[in-house]
Amino acid sequence: MAVPEEINLFLLGGRGSGKTYLICLEIIRRAERYPGNSRTLVLRRTATSLQEFKFQMLELLELRYGRGNVQSNAQAGYFKTPDGSLIQCGHLESKTDVLRWQGQSYDCIVFDEFGQLPSMQLYDLMLASLRTTGPAPTRVICAGNPGGLNHGAIVRRFLRSRKPWQAHTDELTGHRYLIVPGTMDDNPLLPASYKTQLGGIAATDPGLHAAWVSGDWDSIQGEFFAGVWDPDRIVIPSFDHGLPPHLARASRLAIDWGSTAPAVALWLTNIGRAPLEVRSLAGGIRTLAAGSWLVYEELSTAEPSDPNRGDGTSAGAFAIEVRECCARWKVQARGVMDSSTFASASKDQATVAALFRAERVRVRPAKKKGRRAPRLAQIRQLLANAGTSKPGLYFTANCSYSLETIPSLPRSTRNPEDTDPRAPDHALDALSYGIVGSGSGFTVRNG
Repeated sequence: MAVPEEINLFLLGGRGSGKTYLICLEIIRRAERYPGNSRTLVLRRTATSLQEFKFQMLELLELRYGRGNVQSNAQAGYFKTPDGSLIQCGHLESKTDVLRWQGQSYDCIVFDEFGQLPSMQLYDLMLASLRTTGPAPTRVICAGNPGGLNHGAIVRRFLRSRKPWQAHTDELTGHRYLIVPGTMDDNPLLPASYKTQLGGIAATDPGLHAAWVSGDWDSIQGEFFAGVWDPDRIVIPSFDHGLPPHLARASRLAIDWGSTAPAVALWLTNIGRAPLEVRSLAGGIRTLAAGSWLVYEELSTAEPSDPNRGDGTSAGAFAIEVRECCARWKVQARGVMDSSTFASASKDQATVAALFRAERVRVRPAKKKGRRAPRLAQIRQLLANAGTSKPGLYFTANCSYSLETIPSLPRSTRNPEDTDPRAPDHALDALSYGIVGSGSGFTVRNG
């Protein structure tokens, strides 16, 4: 409450830390400080999840002003204080929802359950409605727990290498913001039994449990790879001096194309019939089992602020980057791509695959007949095997986009054997093409 109003608040703590209660109090405080001039918009992803917030907001408003003194309309989702300040509630699940607020002005916009937004683009679009002509200064409040579709974008844009309780600047908007951490221990109103209830998830997903209890956004694992993704087992140092010749000979290139969504190219190799000794991140020597897979390089066109949005790089330009990367690793520019890139919308339009071939990147369609779930099941098993005597799956430390997005992928609500299609699964798709769908995607060492 003592934070200067020109600084936005990012309440990004653990579960049960009282974030929603604090939001309600801040809204009431603004209404009383700027009577009749405060206009606040509160957004959650779905209308269903918004019901809980509206109930708590009304309860506190009536506690402050008395029952019957607060105007409300449950269907329209708004409240008005006795002095005329407005609190509008709404859901934000797609660009269509953004149109509802187009042309309207609010001096405060609240993004509650921030991590559940499908993409950071919705956040940026809604900022167009953040403006004021009255005395109330503009402010953004974001609140959320670790996890969800937007987890990776939040970490990348607002949290990475930034300390709590210090003012930071969002490079894209110029807004100043403060990271406010919190845990359930900070909430005296929370029943003691709540913490015990969360203990059950510790056995199946210790990373998620740690994130919920401590508010640690770096320990999160998505539901889909919970229990099998362990960076200490999976990640090894980069090959700064090039690949050993036998790994280069077995190398594969796999590409998942996207324009609006990111394009991702992965270079991976199978270590063959003999175990491989490599350095560990801790500085020692570790042994990878025979038959293990190793992802040693990647390229991505993801926006710096949103891992689920492409930066608009054209197919031809990305193909040139892929070809140049192949040259650096001394492997031929040949691999597999999503089969959809071999189809064209019209006879006069070149296919994406043809544009790659025009830049001397020879591609063939990935073999991915049938459902994606069996391919992902094989990847899960390889991740589970990492660090054992069985063939596993490993990544070098320079594969930052893969290491950011793959472990945080949630399950699909419709098909628990697959990931949520709205999440940034582009590196995962390329990985599945390389391991399971690579027919003749072998690359050969030059010279």
